Amino acid sequence: MPEPEQLTKRVVLALYDSRGAARFLATDAAHCGMLIERVSPGAWLRDCDDDGEAGRVFGRVANALARDVPKDHEFPHYWEWLERAFERFRSLGRPRSHPGFYRHLQRAEQLRHKLVGEDQLIHGDLHHENIIRCGDGLRSIRKA
Repeated sequence: MPEPEQLTKRVVLALYDSRGAARFLATDAAHCGMLIERVSPGAWLRDCDDDGEAGRVFGRVANALARDVPKDHEFPHYWEWLERAFERFRSLGRPRSHPGFYRHLQRAEQLRHKLVGEDQLIHGDLHHENIIRCGDGLRSIRKA
């Protein structure tokens, strides 16, 4: 049985419509297979020496990926994932080591309710090692 992420990835790639992501070409839903364009990198964002430029590139890709969530979606919801993470955190009890980290997690849990807004489709793993500059622009990819 495929991971839940695999079941939604093909729908998300179709919604991205190759804006900021590798082009989605075809799917075999019965076997959870996807055909995605081959993206040959010109430069990985991780190799950019200019932090300011890297931040601007990251922002452009993140903005290109921003989408409203379709009304009839079955995507995993960030708030449900976050609540499970905080439940696990609470179940571990107060650690003796890293008290500063524990306080930051407590504060994050308190603040999460202030971040509520309109639902948006987000890339759950966007970082400097899966953004590349290719011939016709920037793409986010998921390395195999």
